[in-house]
Amino acid sequence: MRTARKMRVLLADGHEEVRKVVREYINSLSSFQVVGEATDGNGAIEEAERLKPDVVVLDFELARHNGLEPIRIIKERSASTKIVIATLFDDPLYKAKAQQAHVDGVIVKASLKHSLASVFSTLHQH
Repeated sequence: MRTARKMRVLLADGHEEVRKVVREYINSLSSFQVVGEATDGNGAIEEAERLKPDVVVLDFELARHNGLEPIRIIKERSASTKIVIATLFDDPLYKAKAQQAHVDGVIVKASLKHSLASVFSTLHQH
């Protein structure tokens, strides 16, 4: 019996501790695998181009620092890549900005594991 291919995930966050928690969670899932990491918006764009991940988990602060440019560029170069924004704030304004940027999910860092479980169970269904 052939096993299904794991969805490849790129993490882009400036905080090593956040990347570590997200990496460990994602790698514990049978359907996902972290294939790369970046610490800034430009790195996220470069790694997305090089690795061709199925999903990019992008810190909203990185995206905001560069405008929402990393999201736009990654989506432009690979429309099928899903983008999940990670934010410190469970704020409707952030969620509205994320929706305007056509992201596929929002993770709230304050409730990181719960948010990860919610978003990644949805991504697996698509």
